[in-house]
Amino acid sequence: MSAEAALIAALAADSGVSALAGTRVFLKGARQGAEYPYLTVLRVTTPSAVDLDGQSDLDWPLMQIEAWAETGPAAMALANAVRTALQTGELTAAGLTFSATFRDQRGPAADEETRKFRADVDFSIVHAR
Repeated sequence: MSAEAALIAALAADSGVSALAGTRVFLKGARQGAEYPYLTVLRVTTPSAVDLDGQSDLDWPLMQIEAWAETGPAAMALANAVRTALQTGELTAAGLTFSATFRDQRGPAADEETRKFRADVDFSIVHAR
């Protein structure tokens, strides 16, 4: 299973995140007409480790998670729920165990096209292939 799929499953299963977004966690972009609030997950980079024995099975992709909501405070509340979920330790979803390292949080920012708000949260997701 991919890191994205495991991350989506872990977020959808987290009680703090699901209390705000339900199971509305999408890969890359939301579905047309998706109800707010929701999350989108995007893999930004895919670094992996090499050790003295050669290629390692350890990856740490950088994931950008966008929390979308009708108001700025609602977007920030959802982004903070994501941050809490991912910083509580190792998560296991769909057979993949990973830990997350927080990198950056931005927002809320108004989206001119939708007139809704988003807050971005970036994490390095460490896992074994």
